[in-house]
Amino acid sequence: MGEPRRRLHWAAEIKRTYDDPESRAVGTESVTTGGDDNDTGNDDVLKENPHVKFYANRRGYVRTKFSGTELRADYRVLPYVSKKDAPAETAKSFVVEDGNPVLNPA
Repeated sequence: MGEPRRRLHWAAEIKRTYDDPESRAVGTESVTTGGDDNDTGNDDVLKENPHVKFYANRRGYVRTKFSGTELRADYRVLPYVSKKDAPAETAKSFVVEDGNPVLNPA
């Protein structure tokens, strides 16, 4: 049997030099994958990956709002996806200013 699928929901900065946390950010990314899970092990992920600014071991989605000067991203998480009507909550919010690809806490 293979390894269990890891559930995740994250926001990260894409660095010019991946293994240099002080390297200039050249973009941002967001990832979400499926399944019910819990938030265990988040601190380890963040310590090992300084370019990751938010990580939740829970299913979620990103709600975005664009203006002429910025993008606001609200990282919404759900306690489960295996049944209907899961309550969603905002776990973290970021603003990305036009021309500056850095995740700023909102």
